[in-house]
Amino acid sequence: MTAEEASPEDQWPPARSEDEWLLFYLHGLSGARIARLCRVHPETVRYSLRHRETLDPSIFGRRLFLHDHPRYRPLTRGRETAWDRRYTAVFRFVADQGRLPKQLGGSIERGLQRWLYTQRLKLEAGKLDPRQVELLDVLGEWRS
Repeated sequence: MTAEEASPEDQWPPARSEDEWLLFYLHGLSGARIARLCRVHPETVRYSLRHRETLDPSIFGRRLFLHDHPRYRPLTRGRETAWDRRYTAVFRFVADQGRLPKQLGGSIERGLQRWLYTQRLKLEAGKLDPRQVELLDVLGEWRS
């Protein structure tokens, strides 16, 4: 077998550095994941990590866990998406009915009317951004 035909696992020997395993462990990887990455037996990694913890009990306290690595979420994405969805529902209602939603309509129409009322209050308080005001102005006389 030539070097081109060999898989990456065959080209590199297993990573047997216990210091490297400890570093992975401290950064939140499980023993099984470390064993897979380093191409060694999981029991070998587990034994090494437990031995290290016996020698230095502070290791477990210094370890990062999944909750120490929260997923990245943009701060305004959820609100903008919810606002955009609600605006789209109002826009479709106006396009279909030819009028703004009324308080005396069905439950969906009342919900859309309440949302528009809330947007009026936000406009008076200066809490709507220019993009939102511009989109709402497309609806017609929503401000009154």
